[in-house]
Amino acid sequence: MENNASPNDLPRVFFYSLVFLTLAIFFKLFNQMDVDYDLWLHIFMGKQSLLKGDLQRLDIYSFTNYGAAVINHEWLSQIIWAKVFDFSGETGIIAFRWLLSLLIIFFATKLICFKINDKLSRIIVLISFAVVVSRGISFRMHMFSYLFLLMVLYLIYFCLPQRKYLTVILLSFLFALWANLHGAFVLGLFIYFIYFLEEKLKSGWQQLTWRDAIIVFPLLATLINPYGIKLWFYIIGELLNPISNKYITEWQRFDFSSREIPFFLVLLVTWMAFFTGGRKKHISETVMLVVASVMGLSSVRHTPLFVILALPAVALHLEGAMIKITKTDRESKTISSVGVISVSVLLFLFSLFFFYLGLKDGWNLQTRKDPLPVKTVSYLQNNNIAGNLWLPLHWGGYALYHLYPSIKVSIDGRWAMTYTHEVMQDNMDFSYNGTSGKWKQILNKYSADYVLAEPSNPALPEMIKDTDWELIAKDNDSLLFRKRKVHWK
Repeated sequence: MENNASPNDLPRVFFYSLVFLTLAIFFKLFNQMDVDYDLWLHIFMGKQSLLKGDLQRLDIYSFTNYGAAVINHEWLSQIIWAKVFDFSGETGIIAFRWLLSLLIIFFATKLICFKINDKLSRIIVLISFAVVVSRGISFRMHMFSYLFLLMVLYLIYFCLPQRKYLTVILLSFLFALWANLHGAFVLGLFIYFIYFLEEKLKSGWQQLTWRDAIIVFPLLATLINPYGIKLWFYIIGELLNPISNKYITEWQRFDFSSREIPFFLVLLVTWMAFFTGGRKKHISETVMLVVASVMGLSSVRHTPLFVILALPAVALHLEGAMIKITKTDRESKTISSVGVISVSVLLFLFSLFFFYLGLKDGWNLQTRKDPLPVKTVSYLQNNNIAGNLWLPLHWGGYALYHLYPSIKVSIDGRWAMTYTHEVMQDNMDFSYNGTSGKWKQILNKYSADYVLAEPSNPALPEMIKDTDWELIAKDNDSLLFRKRKVHWK
């Protein structure tokens, strides 16, 4: 798994200007203040676990699935985020995400530098990594999985060849922790066993001894969680959930939207480099490149995972292609000192511009991309309204954070952790296919008392005209309806 390139001699001032530009790009791309809908759910669930001193194993927050079993694969992540928020508010949340981001950058840089000697290639791969992975840098629990995936790769490349059994023990502890933070630990196990399989194919299966049974320890370690083997069944069920793929944007296929173009370009260039760069194709890295490519094209939420899972292959083959392309130019051309300084100054100015773009929005959480029903939820809160609130999936966590225990919701970001496919489908039908009276049938089926609807809901004209429901509050992003038989409590 070693590389075979020699580091190129870039002019020092030019190299440092490239490094400064890379840092500026990382800062601009990673310093995103837009809040994901589910942040409020995660903080709420973390606070509830701390308040009760235990996990909530049965649903008490919804009226559509009340009493159903809950498998919360993010319970420890939620407690951590809730503790950070309680301790230092928004500032703490932002700082903690930056801590995770810096650790992600650190391990990615270590891996890239391990696979690449060529300085210019290192810079290009680092920038490619930043552009693609930044799509997933947000205030969400999967940040832990980004970090842990890179840590698994780090241990495999830096530690496993020298200290096999000690590394396996370290990986076992890592997977035991990861299985309580986020469900993507299954990807880490896949990486781990793929690399072990390649090593055994090289060394021969006849060299296996009883001590090699320790190889399965990381797998067994994932069972050290509050749900045991049931956690695995949940993860498999979530991956096969057809409703997620149909209705939830981040689960849908790659569609050439502007935010996904960087992923596609890096994917395309990587595969071109794979076939033309002249580098040795390692089994494990090739398998991970194929799997990561399929994942990225099959679901937009996996596009950042592409550049993490395939990072060793991306680094190896892009460097091979870069050296092949620039070899002749480096041998035959030289740049004058004036030219080097001029380009370096230009890069420095670009760096300042990227830093400015990263700083201009300040250090406050924003909801510009994901509008929330702030005024209508405040109306419910200020008037001490209690009952069953039907609402879109992405508002459930925000409503619970502000209104529980007076209000129970129809659905929230826990999604497949507790809700049945029937409940999921009914919620999606209400939001997108509720015309011709279907919206009313759904509300009656579950005995909803109140409804928070988006202005884009196609059934909205019917709801406004219906005599059994009345509009009691609205803002630019939401409308609040009450069933007429409901009284103030």
